[in-house]
Amino acid sequence: MPFSHTISAPEKLARVRAEGPVNLDACIKAIEALASDPEFSKDFKIIVDLRKMDYDPSNTDVQGLASFLGARCSSFQERTAVVVPPRLLGVARIVTVLAEVAGFRMKMFTDYDGAVGWLGIGKPRDINA
Repeated sequence: MPFSHTISAPEKLARVRAEGPVNLDACIKAIEALASDPEFSKDFKIIVDLRKMDYDPSNTDVQGLASFLGARCSSFQERTAVVVPPRLLGVARIVTVLAEVAGFRMKMFTDYDGAVGWLGIGKPRDINA
């Protein structure tokens, strides 16, 4: 599976990571897996690391992902920071705008430390560490 996640209840934080080939279906399954994890709570902050993901989403995929996030926003009430490779920042910003219109709180970053700072989760700790 291209996505994995870890949850730290004491930190009220979920870390999600994608590696290798990914498609829209895998993204949706990863979101559903996190939301349904019994250790996860909707008031947890989320950091998603997509820097090692291999995916060039189509316009339809972008709209589908944003729509799905909007429909699931009640399951994710805290901030979500997403770290993407620089080549995907433009597409990621489109997803962000569309998802935010639907009520999903997220922001895109190209550096992990910036994402950690925006979440206010303390000392940066790379997901790969």
